[in-house]
Amino acid sequence: MSEARRNGQLTAVRALPSGVIPERWPRQGWSHLRNLSRVSANVEFEFRLVGTGWAEGRIAIGDEFASPTASYLSDALGDLIRAVGALCEGAHEVRASWDEEPGEYRWIFQRVGSTVRLRLLGFPHLRGWEVAPDGDGEVLLDAECPVSDLASAIASGAQRLLDEVGADAYEEKWVEHPFPADDLAALEQSLNDTSS
Repeated sequence: MSEARRNGQLTAVRALPSGVIPERWPRQGWSHLRNLSRVSANVEFEFRLVGTGWAEGRIAIGDEFASPTASYLSDALGDLIRAVGALCEGAHEVRASWDEEPGEYRWIFQRVGSTVRLRLLGFPHLRGWEVAPDGDGEVLLDAECPVSDLASAIASGAQRLLDEVGADAYEEKWVEHPFPADDLAALEQSLNDTSS
């Protein structure tokens, strides 16, 4: 089951399809994210393959977090890495979408200076061919952080996944899309360029 924490309240967002048994995200290890300021340097990201063609992510910024899920219908991790890479290159607004069956998780990034606002919206009943305005989505996460902290967290989470499962196993489990190694390398290069 996906979950989100907003203003200290834990809410269930959506269950994975029948027959998919995800690994549960450990609650310990995230308790240090409580009571931080709205613009926080404390950003965490994880992406896990939880079945053939199914994945679950976890993004935490300060004391807010969400755990969206995705199906192989979209290149979820690759789209997210490319969106964050565009932020690092100076884009002011970028989006990424994680498709579900049915549903969508829409990641909306808005950059002002060196800070980014992330709004993660859930559309639990949306079908792939349907389009809904942002206002129809449920706000699962709305937080700000430095662009570099977000980019570093996304890159680290993607690299951890690659280290754990490898590119071949990723592609075998994700079915439609290979591991976005070139996009991850470009994001890491952008991080290196900004830190030097």
